[in-house]
Amino acid sequence: MPALGLKGRPRTVTANVRRISNGIYHNEGPMARGELGDMGPSALLDTGKVEIAVISRHVEPFDIAPFRALGIEPAKKRLRDAEEPRALARGPGPDGEGGGRMRRRGVCTRTTRS
Repeated sequence: MPALGLKGRPRTVTANVRRISNGIYHNEGPMARGELGDMGPSALLDTGKVEIAVISRHVEPFDIAPFRALGIEPAKKRLRDAEEPRALARGPGPDGEGGGRMRRRGVCTRTTRS
């Protein structure tokens, strides 16, 4: 998290790789519709209880396209965590669907809710 000078810590998980992606997508809008996004080499891991998106390059998830690039349909999921909670405060889908309470250290207060 560059704004706070924090770096991610390693996590150990047992998971199946569900998708590997080059991380390139086009925003679906309404904000920045058609703009090219690049998460870098990315993967979707499935632990059986939770799916984990692992990306190489930071992107602000203000659009559903980065999720769809990894085979995730946000309207059908409950999003429980995010590096940048302000971006997912209402969820990435239309009308804020798919959001959840954000529980990580970040540039917003811990009371950010969907």
